[in-house]
Amino acid sequence: MMRRAALIQIARTLAVMMLATPATSIAQRATQPLRRPRPPGRPDLPLVPGRLPQTSATGGPAPAAGVFTVSAVRARDNIVRLLDAEGRSADVYVDPHVFDLSTLKAGDQVGVDFFVPEAADDRLEAASIWKL
Repeated sequence: MMRRAALIQIARTLAVMMLATPATSIAQRATQPLRRPRPPGRPDLPLVPGRLPQTSATGGPAPAAGVFTVSAVRARDNIVRLLDAEGRSADVYVDPHVFDLSTLKAGDQVGVDFFVPEAADDRLEAASIWKL
């Protein structure tokens, strides 16, 4: 009986400690932060048209998050070709856990946030993507 009471008290103490600990203190820091520029003013305004780099070579400007047009979809390879407002296109890798590419087709409008590319990696990768 004493053993059961002791276990219940330990469980209650742990539950109180978990509720008192803020969620941010146990979260891990992102290894690849998101690049998500928003238009000035209110944060709930829609995204602006996105911008793709002129070349896919490393050292170029990073892509800007925003609205893009889907040019082609290769769902088997988890790659979508995006077109920005200035006519530039680029292949963007989308992790299967982030978005199901089989729901997209050419001509769809999507909002995309990108991972900040690492110095040795020239592949564009979507941190989040959603259909508009």
